[in-house]
Amino acid sequence: MKTGAHPYAVVFSLFLTLSVTACGMTVPQATTTATSVPTSTNTALPTLTPTVTQTPTKTPVPTSTPNFAATQQYEGFSTWVGKLIDEGIIPSKDGDYHAVEDFSKAYAKQAYFTWKLYDNFSANNFIVQARARITNATTENVFKSGCGLIFADIFDAHALFFSLDGNANYRIDGADRGSKYIDSALFQNPDGVMLTMVLYNHALRFYVNDQMALSGITIYGGPFQSGPAILSGTSEGFGTQCDFTETVLWRIR
Repeated sequence: MKTGAHPYAVVFSLFLTLSVTACGMTVPQATTTATSVPTSTNTALPTLTPTVTQTPTKTPVPTSTPNFAATQQYEGFSTWVGKLIDEGIIPSKDGDYHAVEDFSKAYAKQAYFTWKLYDNFSANNFIVQARARITNATTENVFKSGCGLIFADIFDAHALFFSLDGNANYRIDGADRGSKYIDSALFQNPDGVMLTMVLYNHALRFYVNDQMALSGITIYGGPFQSGPAILSGTSEGFGTQCDFTETVLWRIR
């Protein structure tokens, strides 16, 4: 298991070619405040103490005597895969299903995000899905806090967040590459929101519940590891906490 933390600014020294063209929207060119690269002696990057968590294990298709919750999770995800096939986004249900244990993490560094990557899962084409619930130590100025999903190779880290202000946001190596407003009321649901990230044939898509939030993003590189991410909206108390449940990793064959 790997963890990390990243500012909004660009902190990787190598970049892959990335083309971002939003489907149904124009992705704005983000204006960012430049900061020092990781080797700078003036600004130190935040560090995290790795948290030991169980690595994902391959979960078989439920048998005739399955755990009921696991069966519901598998069937719900299978429905999602069918939807993506019907829309022509992926070609078939041929893939490897991995159910992952629940994960919670709090992070108290405003305008930074942290993440976890699952060591035993890497792919060039994949679906990652998780239900996310968010909590903040304060209610003041935390509208930019969010929960999301991340994938990374040795060159770049790509993060997708859904924030309390209702915006879905894409970042690469910490730099804001654009956002789209969805609905600020979604996180008020006590069940949280279902986040789904799909990368197939270099095309990246991000869904919040059943709604496509971001698309038209072209990704090169890989293979990628993936996992959950927490975008902190406050440095007070425990900061921002995201609880991830019903997490599934699917390697598309």
